[in-house]
Amino acid sequence: FDGGEGWVLGKPTLLLHTKDSGKSWERIPLSPKLPGEPTGILAKGPNQAEMITSSGAVYTTENAGRNWKAQVKETIDATLNRVSASGVSGASYFTGSIVNEQRDSQGSYIAVSSR
Repeated sequence: FDGGEGWVLGKPTLLLHTKDSGKSWERIPLSPKLPGEPTGILAKGPNQAEMITSSGAVYTTENAGRNWKAQVKETIDATLNRVSASGVSGASYFTGSIVNEQRDSQGSYIAVSSR
C-alpha cells in the first residue's frame, strides 16, 4: 500500500487494485501472454505500480493497470535459452523460476536468484 492505494496478487493469476484503503477493489485484467506468473507488485504512487513475474519480467504502470510497460528487453529464461540454442559450448536449457528479488535503497535490482 502507498497511502490508500494498494495492489494484491493472487492465484490463479489475479490482480486487484484499490484506491480507497481496501473498501472497494477493481480486478485488473492481465494478458495470457504474460511471461511467467506475477510474483510481486509494488505500489509506486498514485496509479503507479511495478510488477515482477516468475520469468524475470518487470512491468510498470502509470494508469492504474490499464497499460503495462516492459522494463527489461527479455526474460532471463528467454536469454539463456537463446544462448543455449545458438550452440554455445557448455550452455544448457534453463528451467525454473525467479524465487527472490532484492533491491537497494534507490529501488534498483541488486540480486535475482533462481533454481
